[in-house]
Amino acid sequence: MHIATRNLFFISLFTLVSIHANADICSRTVQVRNALVVKIGKSCSEIYASDLHQIKSLSLTGKGITSLKAGDFQELSSLTELWLNENRLTTLPNGVFQGLNSLIRLGLLKNKLSSLPEGIFNNLTYISFLDLSDNKLVDLPEGVFQNLHYLKELRLRYNELTTLPEGIFQGLSTLTTLNLTHNKLARVPEVLFKNLPSLTYLLLDWNDLDSLPANLFEGLNSLHSLGLSSNKLSNLPGGVFKGLSSLSWLWINNNEFIELPSSLFSDLVSLYSLDLSANQLIGFSKFTFQGLSSLVRLDLYNNKLTDLPDDVFQGLFSLYHLDLHKNKLVSLPNNVFQGLTSLTRLGLSGNQLSSLPKVLFQGLHSLSHIDLQENRLTSLPGELFRGLPSVSTLYLNNNELTSVPEDLFHSLPSLFVLWLQNNQFDEGIKNRLKEHFSDINLLI
Repeated sequence: MHIATRNLFFISLFTLVSIHANADICSRTVQVRNALVVKIGKSCSEIYASDLHQIKSLSLTGKGITSLKAGDFQELSSLTELWLNENRLTTLPNGVFQGLNSLIRLGLLKNKLSSLPEGIFNNLTYISFLDLSDNKLVDLPEGVFQNLHYLKELRLRYNELTTLPEGIFQGLSTLTTLNLTHNKLARVPEVLFKNLPSLTYLLLDWNDLDSLPANLFEGLNSLHSLGLSSNKLSNLPGGVFKGLSSLSWLWINNNEFIELPSSLFSDLVSLYSLDLSANQLIGFSKFTFQGLSSLVRLDLYNNKLTDLPDDVFQGLFSLYHLDLHKNKLVSLPNNVFQGLTSLTRLGLSGNQLSSLPKVLFQGLHSLSHIDLQENRLTSLPGELFRGLPSVSTLYLNNNELTSVPEDLFHSLPSLFVLWLQNNQFDEGIKNRLKEHFSDINLLI
């Protein structure tokens, strides 16, 4: 036999033996062993490496696993999904994911991990989804994610992180979603999100942040959604959102803002929804919302607004939903809603309004839902609802109305729901209204 032929024979023989070698499944962590036995349908002593090479997905969710061994997932070279959620893991041994070169999705949700070894994910070159939520992580090694060049979604919510290393996310050029909600972050480094050109969703809600660096979001040109709600923010640098021209959704609700810089949102030309509810806001500059021509939804409820500049909403041509309920508004300027031709839903309940300008709703032809309940209204001008062909729902309950003009509701051809209960109408007025509105949903 020629030397070359003989060498080829031995190489082929070695490969054949390797593929059909016993994979030593019996010595693996019992839950891993049992899952592989069920998956393959053989006893642990009969499973070979070639059997393991066929497995694409493995779920060990809710199996009561308290620890894993290095080598537990050896030979699973074709595995693309591994789910270890809802177990009781406190640590991960170095090398536990060795050989998982095809892994794309890894779930470690709802365990008890308090720390991670620095190189634990190093060989997971192609992983695109990593869920570490609902653990007890208090810190992370700076290089723990450094080789995950294809990572698209990283979930770290519901942990106990208080700080993050400056370079923790460096090199994650394909990352689109980063969820850090429900941690204990009080500060974040200014360069934390540098060089994340693909980042689209960034969620920092439910932390302990009381301030943000001025350039924290610099360069995040792809950012679509930003969550900062339920922190301790009382002020923001004027240019903190500079350059975020793709941002569509912004949540800053449930913080401690009293005032906002007048040009805070000026660069957010694509903004679709802005939530500023549940703060301590007492007022706005007439420039606060200037330039937000794409804004469709604006939530301002549960603040301490006492008045509004008459042109505060000027230019919001796309605005569909405006919620101002639970503030301290005592009056409204005549033209405060002028030009809001797309406005469909308007919430003004739970304020201290005693009267309304007769032209308040003039030109709001798209308006279908008006909520004025729980104010102090004693009377309403007869012309108030003129020119509102689309209004179908009108709440005026829980006010101090004693009467209403005869023709007040005549110009509301689409009216279907009218609430007038808990006012001060006498029985004569109630009967007249019931007779007139016998074909709609009337509460009085």
